[in-house]
Amino acid sequence: MTKLIYLIFFSLSLGQFGRLSFLNQLVNVNLHDILIFLFILSVTLRYRMRLLQFIKKDKHTLLVITAFSFSLVIGSWNFNVFQNLIGFLYLSRLVMYLIFFLCLNFWKKQEREIDRILMSGFYFFVVMIILFGLGQYLLYPNLRNLYYLGWDPHQFRIFATFFDTTTAGVIFAMTVTYLLAKPGKHVVKAVAAVSFILMLLTYSRVTFISFIISSIHFLKTRISLKYMSLLFTIFVGLLVLLPRPFGEGVKLERLFTVYSRTEDINQGLQLFSKSPLLGVGYNRIGFFKDKNDGKFPSHATFGFSSSYIIILASAGIVGFIAFLLWLVNLFRKGSSVSKTILILILVASLFDNVILNSFVMTLFFLMYYFS
Repeated sequence: MTKLIYLIFFSLSLGQFGRLSFLNQLVNVNLHDILIFLFILSVTLRYRMRLLQFIKKDKHTLLVITAFSFSLVIGSWNFNVFQNLIGFLYLSRLVMYLIFFLCLNFWKKQEREIDRILMSGFYFFVVMIILFGLGQYLLYPNLRNLYYLGWDPHQFRIFATFFDTTTAGVIFAMTVTYLLAKPGKHVVKAVAAVSFILMLLTYSRVTFISFIISSIHFLKTRISLKYMSLLFTIFVGLLVLLPRPFGEGVKLERLFTVYSRTEDINQGLQLFSKSPLLGVGYNRIGFFKDKNDGKFPSHATFGFSSSYIIILASAGIVGFIAFLLWLVNLFRKGSSVSKTILILILVASLFDNVILNSFVMTLFFLMYYFS
């Protein structure tokens, strides 16, 4: 199981290079999906009934699984076999991640060395994404050659191996938060500084807003308002000093993404209004959204520009409440650092699909138990 943890961190660093797509990108399987399944299988075979009893005690996770499953089953007769299969696969992956989180918790209680294993795997992951991020920024400044596959160009912005600036930005922000919060040697602070610079070079305003809010939460009891204001001023100053090469993506004052996100969220609310109690089923959103009018495929076909809108539209109020209760329980039990990282993710999820992103979710679950 230890080797699987290291392999999961490695697979996360590969980002989209570890993904296989099927059925015109309706079904995507990541390398870390396979490794997570193997980890769950290994823990299950080793502990069996003890693990089952442990899972049964986590009522909040079971409530989420039940609510989301119920939303999929109800109304399934309104969809064909293929559409129900796609929804089932999306739900199965989400359930697998939640079970993975419980297995990590269970394993932590059985093994004394898990913190060391997780931390060493995390540091390896950080080094890898820094190298990939720097290499991409210097050698591969945009994704225009993959535009036909539905990827945004992200001209002169860091997207690393994730092919998405928000995902890369949030992951770098998670890294900075952890490294700065934990006492360490000068090399750790240097790595945090490099990660911070790479976060800035994503030009992701969602990340910047989330990082500021989560940092305020973390620092409010540690430094005075005067020093917090000084840090905020320095941060804004660094944003002003960011290089502005050619392209709209590097303009922090750009508005076209704001308009597109607003329109997308409105579509999500309209879909939610059609079935407010149980939603259309997790995840059948793609069968209701516009099909891009014959344009290139989009990687947001089965989502909206907010994780909360996705949950409301797909699982309704019932699923949304169950998910909120799970988050509250997660926050309540977390350490100061894990709470800060969770706030970062939750704020970012207001404006983009972050918490349901497989890379972010998996990394957060891993970090939760050593932060």
